[in-house]
Amino acid sequence: MTTQRTNAAQAGTQGRGSSLLSLATVPPPVGSTDFLPESWDSHRDSGIAPRFQSALSQDEEKREGFVRGATALGLVGRKKKLQPQQYLLADVLNAGNKFTGVLLPRRSTKTTTLLAWQIGLCLTTEDFLAVYGVMTTQKKARDRFIKDIVPILQRVFPDESTRPFNIRTANGTERLVFNNGSLLQIAGPMGNDYRSDAYDCIVLDESGEADPITGEDVLSAALPTMDTRPGAMLVLAGTAASYREGNMLWDELEKGRAGTPRHGILDFSVNDEGLDPSALKQWETVKPLVLASHPGTIPGGLTPIESVEDNFEALGAEKFSREYLGIFGKVGSSTFIDVPHWNTLALRGDLPSPPKEFRMAYSTHLLGSSASIMAAWRDSDRKPHLLVIDHHKGTEWLAPRLRELGRKYSVPAAYDKGRATDQVVAESLGRDRSNRVKLEPATWPDVSAAAAALLAEIEHGNLVHYAQESLDGAAAAAIKRGTEHSARWNFGIGDEESQDATSLLAGALALRAFDQLKPRVPVSIIT
Repeated sequence: MTTQRTNAAQAGTQGRGSSLLSLATVPPPVGSTDFLPESWDSHRDSGIAPRFQSALSQDEEKREGFVRGATALGLVGRKKKLQPQQYLLADVLNAGNKFTGVLLPRRSTKTTTLLAWQIGLCLTTEDFLAVYGVMTTQKKARDRFIKDIVPILQRVFPDESTRPFNIRTANGTERLVFNNGSLLQIAGPMGNDYRSDAYDCIVLDESGEADPITGEDVLSAALPTMDTRPGAMLVLAGTAASYREGNMLWDELEKGRAGTPRHGILDFSVNDEGLDPSALKQWETVKPLVLASHPGTIPGGLTPIESVEDNFEALGAEKFSREYLGIFGKVGSSTFIDVPHWNTLALRGDLPSPPKEFRMAYSTHLLGSSASIMAAWRDSDRKPHLLVIDHHKGTEWLAPRLRELGRKYSVPAAYDKGRATDQVVAESLGRDRSNRVKLEPATWPDVSAAAAALLAEIEHGNLVHYAQESLDGAAAAAIKRGTEHSARWNFGIGDEESQDATSLLAGALALRAFDQLKPRVPVSIIT
């Protein structure tokens, strides 16, 4: 049953013994002494109430395990203390639902709490097999382990001979192997990372970022691994994504919100039903929403409201609403570009450098609020590739960067000569005698043909892109923009103030420029 905390705090299993008191008496290394049974609930309930929350566990042994995991990750001690939402998430997870959806905004300790919970289970349970997966890229999963987890564990347990686990960092085998037979494996967004094993606990973090195909692949591999482990748990966690339909995190949250049996939930978010979109564009109206829904902004919390305000200015209303208010976007297969399909075309991993032969183009926002430089080429199979070279706010940076790229690559830059803000940049470059980049102005028929060609490549699944934020955002926001008396059209956006299609526009022009390259004729020397 999903309830507000005022009711759910009384639910859950009864605790066993007084192990927390014992823990407080003899704390682990760099531990804390304030985790008494009578103080846990007051700490937990001193924060912001979530929008949705399932029943809570009051099992003291499980709480003790969480504290041990939190201590191992340096979350307590050294002037650090656990936050209310961390106690709350531990109690939700300890309730033991087979499935749990977790929606927490950025800077609210979601990831560290999940890891502390899993490490605690491994420390306190023999032969407990767990996976922590990151649903963005394999590199992100490895980086999180190597850079964020391992150094802290080594600091808390500096003596390898007394450390209760072994740390393995070899590429592809990142894991913690515990002395009691337990295991915490680190995995990426590939189904093969989960197949052919059996697990007691799987956490899929950043699960809102997975495209539908990836999500289905991982779930189809992960779920059978739990069949032979009684009490196995699957946790899908993350922040809000740009789309809902087919999103693995959204689907799980909807089940938890509906109170579906065996589906737990902890959801800190703003209900956007009936919310005036204009309320999300001004800090004066956004600030109360943040204070009411972001657990990190309480007095003494980890997220000063001033820092959140700075991020509001930097991110823009649409992304800020996802990252900090938990509002999922509504793009999907009903938009001009099929976003789930677009996501399947992404090649995730390290970004490539442009090949020897490519073309580039730039595009500026109609309001001058941002600009993009894109590269495009075709591989040996004639598949087009789109790569964001640069995307930044404003346009002042654009001309110097184009000059730099012109010197580096000796390739021209295409642009839309009918777009006033593009033309201003072109004229600025034309007045500069030191300019080394050749410009290729595109007319309206050229622009329209470029958009149509790129859309055809997308629809036929014959495109490669690299899951870059500005291009993904442009594809998600794209609409069809035409003229009243012509069949010609181009990519556009619905809200010029908050949305940005410059990477998509420049990508289409760069690809057309590449396709118009004249084939090089080999030179034969006759002697």
